[in-house]
Amino acid sequence: MQSISPVTVSDFRAKGKIISNKLEIFVDPDWIDLCSLAGENYMISADYSSGQKKMSYKPISASFTAIIDDSDGDFNPENEDGLYKTYLKIGRLIRFWTGFEVSGTPRLWQWFEGVVSDVTIDRINRKIIIQGSDFTQYLVDIELKSPGNYWGASVTKSTVLDQVGYSMPGACNGVYIAYLDGAQIYNNIDWVYDPNTNKFIFFPSKMPGNGSNNLVIHYYTDQVPENMVADILVYVGLYADRAAALSAMDYTATGADEIIERARFNSGVSCLYAVQEICERVDYEFFFNYDSTPVFKPIS
Repeated sequence: MQSISPVTVSDFRAKGKIISNKLEIFVDPDWIDLCSLAGENYMISADYSSGQKKMSYKPISASFTAIIDDSDGDFNPENEDGLYKTYLKIGRLIRFWTGFEVSGTPRLWQWFEGVVSDVTIDRINRKIIIQGSDFTQYLVDIELKSPGNYWGASVTKSTVLDQVGYSMPGACNGVYIAYLDGAQIYNNIDWVYDPNTNKFIFFPSKMPGNGSNNLVIHYYTDQVPENMVADILVYVGLYADRAAALSAMDYTATGADEIIERARFNSGVSCLYAVQEICERVDYEFFFNYDSTPVFKPIS
């Protein structure tokens, strides 16, 4: 949590406050303040939406629109002599700050970190309009596709002539999808899974001949909800692996009663939808904090 010092509660309650915003962009390795770049304030105006406003299963993306003064053409990417021609581009990381003036001095707090999603050059008015959002938008824009839409493991087996059933690993909670000789084979058409014997079973008319490592079976396993959220953050490209995502997250570990035995979403749903469903399943909320920390905690 950010401190309000030296601003007081009375300052917040005062009427007629003058709102102040600031936008920074990340130009490796530095954060560049567009309101104080080489002594110049290039930000004409900025508007933003607040994103998450209350405890909810459904994360909401915070967004912004900023108008940048390009009177000298320094930000125009088509101007070869532009001092900052590479600064404003899609994918650029940003930090958005907001606050108000106290005794003529801006007092600002970081509202969110995010990314530039659109850049529009207004040549006539010599302005550049940039738009973006926090990282929640990654979850909106990216869809879960098979096999990334299910959680589990896989096993590879060699088929044997006239063999109907194949034993599955003890952790198997059911079969998700299977491939024979590289081609998908279908549940209730080519095979079934028997939970009583934990076996993958071919229909008699679909039994294959001898093969070597030619049967690949993907199956469900017990899943911890916070691991699933971490995996989705990896899927959208925010972290390299589950361990890195969990290390970055501010989360409360779920209990043994919250284990999900079969976790799958329809291929093509947004990653945001998947996170929402996980949150609803365990009565948690998810959002990105002001400094881009992913938060996954119980709704209190």
